[in-house]
Amino acid sequence: GGVDWHISEQLAVTAELNYAFTSYKKEQIKFNNDVEEFTDKQNWLSVPVGVKYTLFKREQVRPFVFAGYAFNILFNDRGQIQVSKRDVGEGSLDESSPELSFNNFRNKANASFFVGAGAKYKVGVNFLFAEMRYNFGLTNIVKPTSTYGTTGPAVEYGHVDDYFRLDNFSISVGYVYPLYKA
Repeated sequence: GGVDWHISEQLAVTAELNYAFTSYKKEQIKFNNDVEEFTDKQNWLSVPVGVKYTLFKREQVRPFVFAGYAFNILFNDRGQIQVSKRDVGEGSLDESSPELSFNNFRNKANASFFVGAGAKYKVGVNFLFAEMRYNFGLTNIVKPTSTYGTTGPAVEYGHVDDYFRLDNFSISVGYVYPLYKA
């Protein structure tokens, strides 16, 4: 959900509250030629604040561009580790962990910069819209103190996270209901 506060017919300040489910998969060759596949699933709450510029005002179709900064809160992170051991004679031996909580190994507060473009289609006083957005992660998601420890996935499964940030691409389709009639 979001709000656009129009400074002029073409320029608006925007604020949103978004839920996002993200997932990524990482595969790496480990010692003794073992293959580790790590799948991570994350749930985020995001508060993007930005500026939107509408290219053509008072038209049926109104293209726009936007950019801004987002505050992101990671509220759940679950992962699974699968290892294919290739040093067991002929063939391989596959082992899989149960789904593990990575909440203690992640920074909860993160930030990103975003840019995007879209279009609104006027229907009466309301609008239908579609937009594309690219988020550039700005902060490290992995807690530096959790990479090597005495407990956790590094000890139990031999999995060590790289330091990383997440970028993502999204497509949104929606409905705009103005709170006024011009």
